[in-house]
Amino acid sequence: MVRRKEMSNDTVAVSSRPAAVPTTKLPAALRFPLLVTLSLSLSSLFYSLSSDYTAGDLATVSRSLNKWSEVGELIGWRTVELAIGWWGEYDSKPPKPRNRSRNNNNPTQGRPNAC
Repeated sequence: MVRRKEMSNDTVAVSSRPAAVPTTKLPAALRFPLLVTLSLSLSSLFYSLSSDYTAGDLATVSRSLNKWSEVGELIGWRTVELAIGWWGEYDSKPPKPRNRSRNNNNPTQGRPNAC
């Protein structure tokens, strides 16, 4: 809840409206490709940084990418994973409210058909 400044009679008015969600200024066509690029870049960076601390333990079990086709497969697979999360709306947005109101004027609502 958003609190307003105190009024002259020392009462505090509380607004019932939720805080505004900040929107991005990026064009919609750039958001997903930027997500894929940042995801691949960050995972490569963290993998490289972690090799100093793991003493190469990950390198013994990880697969090396020696051909461009293998790099393309990795990028394609990561893109598919991110697309499922992006367009499947698995990005921690609050669920959309369902319309749960019932029509009380309809006496047959909620009853099985008697055919």
